[in-house]
Parts: sequence; C-alpha cells; structure tokens
Amino acid sequence: MLILVAAKSTQTKHSDTQIARRASTIANLARVISERNVSKGLRRTLLTQAQRLEQLAARRLADFAEQYPVEKKGEETGEEVAE
Repeated sequence: MLILVAAKSTQTKHSDTQIARRASTIANLARVISERNVSKGLRRTLLTQAQRLEQLAARRLADFAEQYPVEKKGEETGEEVAE
C-alpha cells in the first residue's frame, strides 16, 4: 500500500510538472510568433499545444473533483466573505 501511495505522489508531481512545461512551451511559442513573421504551421503548433494543456489541466482537476465539494449558491461554508 505504501508503494502505491508513493507512486501516486510521484504521478501527481509529474502531472503538475507536465502542465508547467506545456505552459512554458506555449509562452515561448507565443513570444516567437509575436516577434517574427511566422508560418501557419507554427500557429497551428501553438493551437495544438494549447489544446494539450487544456486536456492535461482538465485531467488534473478531475483528480481533485471528489476531494473538494463544490459550494452551492447560498451554502454556508464557515468562511468569511470580504465586502
């Protein structure tokens, strides 16, 4: 059981790392596109990378969906609200 927990922790860190790297790649591609006259192919690559980031982020969020209940409107959480 301990091995399984350790493997999940490594996978979690790996998933977050993948998201960070993908976002960095997108930022670099966007910078290059904004600085130069680039081909349609590079713009397509940017779109593909953004779609892959969206998929990674959605999967990562799904990992937490059941752990943290979503509040409903008017539901009391005990937290103070800044006015």
